[in-house]
Amino acid sequence: MTLYAVFSDIHANLAALKAAFDDAEAKAREMDEKLYFICLGDVIDYGPEPNECMAFMKDIDNQQRLIAAIQGNHDHEVYKLNGIFTHDPIWLPIAFWTRQVLKQEHKDSISGWVEKIELKDHLEKFTLVHANPCFSLSGGIKHTMTNDELNDEFNCVDTPYALMGHTHLPCYVTKQILPRGQKYEFHYALKLAGENLAGENWKPVELEKWIDLPTKRLEKALINPGSVGQPRPFGMGASLAGDIRASYGLLQVTNSNTRFQFRRAPYDPENTTIPALKKLRWQQDADNLEILAQLKKRFSRVQLHPDSASIQDKTLSKMKGVLIGSDILKKQTHTSSADASSHATQELNDVTGILIEDILIPLLRYGTLDGGNSDFGNL
Repeated sequence: MTLYAVFSDIHANLAALKAAFDDAEAKAREMDEKLYFICLGDVIDYGPEPNECMAFMKDIDNQQRLIAAIQGNHDHEVYKLNGIFTHDPIWLPIAFWTRQVLKQEHKDSISGWVEKIELKDHLEKFTLVHANPCFSLSGGIKHTMTNDELNDEFNCVDTPYALMGHTHLPCYVTKQILPRGQKYEFHYALKLAGENLAGENWKPVELEKWIDLPTKRLEKALINPGSVGQPRPFGMGASLAGDIRASYGLLQVTNSNTRFQFRRAPYDPENTTIPALKKLRWQQDADNLEILAQLKKRFSRVQLHPDSASIQDKTLSKMKGVLIGSDILKKQTHTSSADASSHATQELNDVTGILIEDILIPLLRYGTLDGGNSDFGNL
């Protein structure tokens, strides 16, 4: 028997990563099993500790316990030396900051991670991908998917099982071939407050309970362990919101069967990640003028909805007001380069601070925005 901890979407949250790691280690000791790790991407971005989280994963790798690390969309875009992010504009300040502070050794590590891989030996039945088996870095399992969309994802997987992240939704989907077509079942592992919001095809899954994966020749399963560093219900409604514990999965493979369980590891964001976010500052750098120019260009194209009550739209409006309302770039011809760079750094701190206070801290503190109904745009 072999035991694997499956992590995804750590998002530079070191306290959550350590909590998930410690929980997995404790379970492995209880089972008297050797523990290995699988990382499905997005180790960095959103959070305040990208270098620390990369170093933590590198330490696991140095112990020869990291089976594979997949490149997520945030990893992919941050490690690049230049280029414009495809993120929704609201996330851009923290993404640019992460790119600025991420050490070159960690960028080099990320550049060596693949976007999709079929494993060998004991894990030969598994494909690993960050989001969508067809497109690697976008898409993924969502509660609103149609059968046709699910079928497309299953058709892009040649193995019986796929492990995937990206949507932060702890769940698994099974596909069965029947005499008169195909049957899909969607199983979710989220905190509930009564009613089943998911519909007749959705079934709740108990945390910390082993699930035997399908073994028949024409059956497949797609599995998402949820997010270690930024758990959230992804548009599932207020009843599924509020579980801020680090989400991950355990996978056990034997000669006779394969099983998986969803787990949550408690940690204290109020005394760890949130204070670190509040202390986050941009480094004084000549490149800040160019970064600010790129942000202004992207936000100039943002169409605001003045009557919208969503927190995202209100935050976008505040951020755009800071960026577009300022004329720092116009004044730089009349000031020294040092003064212009200093002003640009301050403006970057201001707009990043809005994102942190309005979006990133509430997500860590409550696990939701807008009563749990937010879709968060491009993840």
